[in-house]
Order: sequence, then structure tokens, then C-alpha cells
Amino acid sequence: MKNGLLFTALLAFSGWSAAALPNPCKLLSAAEVQGVYGSKVRVGQLETADGMNRCEFEQAKGGLVVMVASHSILQGKPLKQMAEASDLPGLIHAVPKLGDEAYAGASSVVAVEGQPSTLTSGVSVIVRKGPHILMMISLVNGKGPSEAALLSLTKRAVTRLR
Repeated sequence: MKNGLLFTALLAFSGWSAAALPNPCKLLSAAEVQGVYGSKVRVGQLETADGMNRCEFEQAKGGLVVMVASHSILQGKPLKQMAEASDLPGLIHAVPKLGDEAYAGASSVVAVEGQPSTLTSGVSVIVRKGPHILMMISLVNGKGPSEAALLSLTKRAVTRLR
């Protein structure tokens, strides 16, 4: 997933260990994610690499990637600066009352490779809360969950960050 690659690269330079980070597979249940996607979701295993913990909630046409990292990856800079420099889909506006800082956005791209054309929907949310950065990226072939739906899911995950 292209969007995860940039974030992974940023984490690699942070030099922070993922050992003390929350398990993103436990921040949301499969039923909660399924409620947003409307189809059966498979919860992946915890992946720990490059100073972050990562979990995928997969469904037939795409899914949700949930990542947790230390706020030290920001190197003292505001989250907004990282969000603006990333290639995450539509990260363009602040989200009040979600954490210490939060940004979200959505985008859709129509790819025409032969017939018919294919719509890919993306929604991203990135939140700094206390010592943690939580990133949630939804990519779906076709119509995916709305930004509002992903923000609602993110609020649940943020309340479980410890």
C-alpha cells in the first residue's frame, strides 16, 4: 500500500522501538469495522516493524490499515506539518476534538485501464493523542466508507489508546 510506505519510511528514521506501543488489532473489533464496510472483515495479525505497530482489516474489495507509532516521529514538529508533507489521500483539514491534533480527508480516483473504469476510494485519518500517533487508512476498489464513517471508527480507536 503506497500510503503506508511513506509513513513507514518516516518511522524508520525515528529510531523508536515499537515494543511499548498499543496493538492496533485490539483498538477496533472486526464487528466495528464490518459495520462501516458492510461486508465481512478479516482481522490480520499484529505486524511490528520500523518503529510502528500495524494491523490490516481486510474485506473483499480493500480494507482498513491501522497503525500506531510514537509521537517522537514528529521530532518536535506539529502533526499538521507531517500530514501536509505526506501523500495520504485527501489529508487536508483539521478535525477538532479527536485528539491533541487530528487531520482527515477523502479522495476518489477513477482509473481507466480497458473497460470498465475502476473507482478507488480512499479515506485517511491521522491523530496525535498523548504519546501516540494513530493513522487509519481505508482504500477500497469501488465506493468505500465515507470520511464521516471512518472518523466515527477512529474516535472509538482513539478512546482505547493507552
